[in-house]
Amino acid sequence: MPMAIAVTGADLVLPVTDQRTPGAHVLTPPGEQDFETALAETADLVDRHGHYLIVHSRTLPRAHLHRLHAVRAMLESDRIALLPCDLPPLGMAVLVRQLRQLSVCDFGPGILASAGRLLAHYIWAGALLGTAKRLSRLPVDLPADHPRT
Repeated sequence: MPMAIAVTGADLVLPVTDQRTPGAHVLTPPGEQDFETALAETADLVDRHGHYLIVHSRTLPRAHLHRLHAVRAMLESDRIALLPCDLPPLGMAVLVRQLRQLSVCDFGPGILASAGRLLAHYIWAGALLGTAKRLSRLPVDLPADHPRT
């Protein structure tokens, strides 16, 4: 059974490219949902999927972040993981889609969360670099005594 992946906004969910990739759960902001409903919704997802990974921006509003921590504390569950991310929205959406694709594999929650951190670095580097073709044209200063090829 795939692990549940949740995001804090609908703009962080990219469409799936295959039929095996599960959808992501979009969390409702605290202003639009009472605490009891959020607690019941999270408990249901944990019961159905076993583990629950929430990917959120580090710039998430404080009330929303407090809600996430409070729900996890009230359920007293180590099966709920929060993965803060510094990527811009499109980068986070790509990260979430990759985590959704990996969630169907038989990886444990710790491995998936660690993969999320590593994938975030790859996405950030890919966004900065754009293509590996430019690596062949990096200016490198050579000392005068270095033989030229």
